Amino acid sequence: MPDIFNADGLTVETLPEIRQEIIDGFKATYGSNIVLDQDTPDGQMINIFAQSAADIREMLLDIVASLDPDQAEGRVLDQRVALNGLVRKAGTYTMVSVDITVDRALNLQGLDTGLYDINGSGYTVKDGIGNLFILAESQNFSAAGTYHCLFRAKEIGQVLVAPNTITLPETVVLGVTALNNPSAAVSQGQNEETDAELRIRRARSFGINSVGQLDALEAALWSIANVTACHVRENYTDIIDVYNVPPHSIWCIVEGGTDEDIGAAIYAKRSDGCGTFGAQSVTVNRSNGRTAIFYFDRPVYVPLYIKFRLGYIGGGELNQNELKEYIVNNLKYNLDQIATADEVTNTVKKFNSQYFVEDTEISTDNTTWAQIIDQDSPQKKFTISTSNIDIEDV
Repeated sequence: MPDIFNADGLTVETLPEIRQEIIDGFKATYGSNIVLDQDTPDGQMINIFAQSAADIREMLLDIVASLDPDQAEGRVLDQRVALNGLVRKAGTYTMVSVDITVDRALNLQGLDTGLYDINGSGYTVKDGIGNLFILAESQNFSAAGTYHCLFRAKEIGQVLVAPNTITLPETVVLGVTALNNPSAAVSQGQNEETDAELRIRRARSFGINSVGQLDALEAALWSIANVTACHVRENYTDIIDVYNVPPHSIWCIVEGGTDEDIGAAIYAKRSDGCGTFGAQSVTVNRSNGRTAIFYFDRPVYVPLYIKFRLGYIGGGELNQNELKEYIVNNLKYNLDQIATADEVTNTVKKFNSQYFVEDTEISTDNTTWAQIIDQDSPQKKFTISTSNIDIEDV
């Protein structure tokens, strides 16, 4: 089969076809009696020529395939999704608290000094499997003692940290006598978005336009920079619904993003004759020079109160402040999401598997406590602060 590039795509010769084509050319030049067996010099040379030609064709196939975002990979995929206004989500670093015990006054250099480089400058520690962690901020210890210090993983991404595993110095400093992380990561790093995840997000943001205008509008809102949550509700009836959304109107609730970008998305994706509802208004300049006003809402945040009793299996130090920070950073809620006490317990166990939790309860008024709390409106979203977490030692 010859090489063909047409409306059906690119079709190329296979390696056996290329090799046979070269053999036919040799025989036409030197005669049909030429010996081109695999173990002859000419046969070996033909194999080299054929493989080189096949490699070039394979590269061309890859280039053509990469024009399709569903087949592109790596940086080429980044270029393809950029045409749709998307950027691959970058990875984040794992942060962990490490106790440093010193027998004298001393200084340790951290990332804030700018001295850290690939050669290991800056105070660095490691766990038993070789993961490196760099001191986040320089420390000036005025006397002997044990100090809680924040470290950042050297490698970006999901570096998993178990309690009591960071005990080894990578940078040896006279005066440091012991290292230990009494708990799991304060903030768990996330890996860079994979090709598969990026393709799914692209399909979610742009490929579902044909499914329905409501889905297309929600996808457009999700694609706006810095949008972290959104919900679109439609009232297609002839009466006001339970949330006071007028007949034949949509209610967009968006967290993050600018008013202007949200208004532009509503203007582009809402169906003709469909009204909008909400306390926020934004004026959009239409292409014909006229303007249109659209309405939407921002989330209503509901503080969630948490209380539980905490103990350490076998005995040990309870790091309540670090645990509270961990819960705030890792237990997140979406719009209209139910909150459960089990989620709190699971989060605590992720922080330190040696902790045991009793009598976990949640509340929205710090008076009435429950195991499960539902939202009464899609506009509401639970939030957690360290001041609203009450921990009692067992």
